[in-house]
Amino acid sequence: LYNHFVMPSMELPDVEDRTKRLAAVRALMTDIKTSNVAACVAALATCLERVGLDVAIGDAQLRLFTKHSLIYSNVPGFDDAVYFAGRKVDDFGLFFPNFQTQCIFFSYDGHLALHISADATCGEHDPFAIFDRFTAEVDAWASHVSN
Repeated sequence: LYNHFVMPSMELPDVEDRTKRLAAVRALMTDIKTSNVAACVAALATCLERVGLDVAIGDAQLRLFTKHSLIYSNVPGFDDAVYFAGRKVDDFGLFFPNFQTQCIFFSYDGHLALHISADATCGEHDPFAIFDRFTAEVDAWASHVSN
């Protein structure tokens, strides 16, 4: 499998009210999806690859990664079950080989999973706090929607 992707950088909205926060994040994502930044970055990477400057891309990404505190990704997986050696694959474990805390949503076979990874030896990371806060937020939304 191969995936074309770019990594736009952004500052997430710091809004207390969850409805306003969701609206702010949605507006931010709409702006990113309709901007030319991703297309320009992808075109530049393709040009650098074709002239043999792949190392420059890797160096630039490493410098860019060090300026961030969180990598977030949503990865669409397979709609149907995958089989390996005659057995159904029940789940996937995901991480990107970076050095930041990562939150990765992955859909597979009708389910959505959240994968969180962090290097406990680098900085002050608490991946369990991220998971706990995310779970609390989903529970709060569920009770808000069901009421």
